[in-house]
Amino acid sequence: MHAIRWYEMRKSGSNWQIHQQGTYAPDSLHRWNGSIAMDGNGNIALGYSLSGSKIFPSIAVTGRRNSDPPGLMSMLEEIVLPGSGSQTGLSRWGDYSSMNVDPVDDATFWYTNEYYQTSNYMTWASRIASFTINNLQVSLGEKSEAQSKGYLFKPMAPNPFSTNTRIDWVLFQPKFVEVSIYDIAGKLICTLVSENQEVGEHSIQLDGSNIESGIYLCRFTAGSSKELHKLIRIR
Repeated sequence: MHAIRWYEMRKSGSNWQIHQQGTYAPDSLHRWNGSIAMDGNGNIALGYSLSGSKIFPSIAVTGRRNSDPPGLMSMLEEIVLPGSGSQTGLSRWGDYSSMNVDPVDDATFWYTNEYYQTSNYMTWASRIASFTINNLQVSLGEKSEAQSKGYLFKPMAPNPFSTNTRIDWVLFQPKFVEVSIYDIAGKLICTLVSENQEVGEHSIQLDGSNIESGIYLCRFTAGSSKELHKLIRIR
């Protein structure tokens, strides 16, 4: 697995220091070829290439508000463009990744990266996207209740699902976490996670190949808090 390692540097006098740092790896997919920028309010956007065994190289972005806990990319990952092909016959992926802030409003991010429309040697294409931090999906900075609870449980995706679905959460404090799946009658189907976890982003995949179609409940426990979320398995 490849992950994005990022840093924010700040200058005090004549010296530069690391203000915060983090590794963005919310799941087992590969993320690389990253580019990062900060707007005039201190919000950060990160763009990169995304791929996996069942995903062609795609273009994705995430970000964080200036008020979010340090070291976390707290926005839900957005796929700018799903790839539909892979590079073949070359050992070098291009360095065509650039995140920049619009000088007019100092808030709009412009991001460009490469992708392949069909699998081939080197006929790559580019896509340009623009967005602000406010345009991205729910951020931890908007979730004061979540920060007071010490965690944020993110929407499961996809839901409904046919093969696999991803369950994501973020811890602001170290907690004992348990993730279990129950059928609609309350019978335990499986326990995916049951352990003490540290601060940061966490994720688990639910394999639906052995689960019948129907409605299920995902019970998420973090410390003394419990949540139930409906999950639908389809063929």
